[in-house]
Amino acid sequence: MPNLYTFPIIENAYNYKYEVTLDGTAYIIQMQYNSRKDGWFFSLHDNNDEPLVSGLKVKMGSDLLQQFRHIDGIPSGRIVVINWDDKEEANLLNFGNKVLLSYIGDA
Repeated sequence: MPNLYTFPIIENAYNYKYEVTLDGTAYIIQMQYNSRKDGWFFSLHDNNDEPLVSGLKVKMGSDLLQQFRHIDGIPSGRIVVINWDDKEEANLLNFGNKVLLSYIGDA
């Protein structure tokens, strides 16, 4: 059965990193808010803080990791945006409230 992990969003922080374990492997997540684009950007690093993917816009309707499956170290699950109310993209006011970033893993 797939497992669901919702990434924590730190209020009033516009650029931050934290450690997570996805499917038994440690990673470092970096979240950055860009006010010019009114959007959040996601980066995934290995446990040594080496980037695996950087600067992916957090947007509805896609698996953020889909095009990177060929890279060693990329988790096998999907990272998706979930919006409980409508189709509004993640922005400064709704991210972490109505709009969530989640990992759907294999185990």
